[in-house]
Amino acid sequence: MATTAGREWIVPVTGMTCGACSARVARRLEKLPGVETVSVNLATARATVRGSATAEQVVSAIEQAGYGVPRMVESFVLVGISCASCVAKSEGALRGIPGVYRAGVSLAEGTVVVEYVPELATFEAMRAAASRVGYELLRAAPAEDLAEVEERQRRREYESLFRRALVAAVLALGVMLAMPGHFPGLTPESGHAGGHGAAGGWWNWVQGALATPVFFWAGAPFHRGAWAALRHGTANMNTLVTLGSSSAYFFSLLTLLAPGLMAQAGVTEVYFDSASGIIALILVGRVLEARAKGRVSQALRRLMELAPRTARVLKNGVETEVPAMQLVVGDRIVVRPGEKVAVDGVIEEGESALDESLLTGESLPVE
Repeated sequence: MATTAGREWIVPVTGMTCGACSARVARRLEKLPGVETVSVNLATARATVRGSATAEQVVSAIEQAGYGVPRMVESFVLVGISCASCVAKSEGALRGIPGVYRAGVSLAEGTVVVEYVPELATFEAMRAAASRVGYELLRAAPAEDLAEVEERQRRREYESLFRRALVAAVLALGVMLAMPGHFPGLTPESGHAGGHGAAGGWWNWVQGALATPVFFWAGAPFHRGAWAALRHGTANMNTLVTLGSSSAYFFSLLTLLAPGLMAQAGVTEVYFDSASGIIALILVGRVLEARAKGRVSQALRRLMELAPRTARVLKNGVETEVPAMQLVVGDRIVVRPGEKVAVDGVIEEGESALDESLLTGESLPVE
C-alpha cells in the first residue's frame, strides 16, 4: 500500500469485546511514528487515526494487537490491457492505493481481482489509478452496499454465536445434572459420583463426554482469539476465558484418565461443570451483546438513510447531479425547494427555510 502523509484513517476493527480491547488497540496505534491523534470506538467498531502513518501501518498495528480488519475481495473488468507489461503496470497502480492489499490481473479474461479494506480504498480511487496508467476499470456487476455486507456479516456472526450458545447451554446443563445428588444413588460416597466427587466413576465419563464438544467446538472462537493475542504478545478477554476453561477441562481430563496418579497427589475431583459453564455463560453474554449491537446498527443505518445520496453541483453555470460521496471541499451545491441539504456548507446565494430539528429540536423549519 502507498504512503500517504497527513491524513485521517477510519478503519473498521473486528474482535473487540470490551473497553480493555479498545484501549489496547489505541495504545498500539499511538506507538506508530507520525500519529497525532487516535480514537477507538467500541460501539461502532472503528479506529480513527490522524497523522502521517500509512494505512498499511495502521492495519498492521491493529492486527499486531490481536484484532482484525475486515477485507473485501471484488472482481472488476479492466479495459485496455493487451500484454504482460499492461498486467504489471495496472497491478502496480492498484496496489499503490492505500487500503489495497492484493491486485491480480487476468490477461485472458480482462479482469482484475482486488483485495482491499472497503473503508480505506474506494472504487473511485481504483478507477482513477487505472486511468492514470491508461486503462479503464469497470464494475463487473452492481456492487453490494457496504452496509448490506456489514449487516450480513453481523447476522452470520449472531447466528453462529446463537448456535454455539444453545449447544453449550444444553450440554453444560447435562454436565451439571450428572453431578452428585441429582439422581438416586449418585453420591460422592458411592464411588460413582460425577462433578466434584470421587474420580473414576462412569458418571465422570458422562460429564467428560458432554463437556468435550462445549470446550472444543462451542469455545473455539475464544481459543482462536486467545491464540491470536498470544502470538502478538498480548492478552484479552478471550485469553481469560480460554485460561479458565482450559485449566478446569484438562485438569479434569487428567483426573479422569489417570485416577491413580492423581489420587496419589490427593486429587479425586473433576471440574467439567466449571469448564462448560464458563464457556456457556460467556457465549450467552456474547449473544445478547451481538443482538444489542444489531439493533443499534439498524437504528443508525435508518438514520443515515435519511441523508440524500446525490447532490446537484454547479460548475461553469451547469448543474450536474453527482453522488454525495464524491463531493469535495469547494463544490457549489444547488438546493432546490423541498430538497435535503447533502453536506455542511455556507449559503452563498438565495434564502429558504431549513429543517434543523435533528440538531436543535426545533419542529418548524428555520429561515
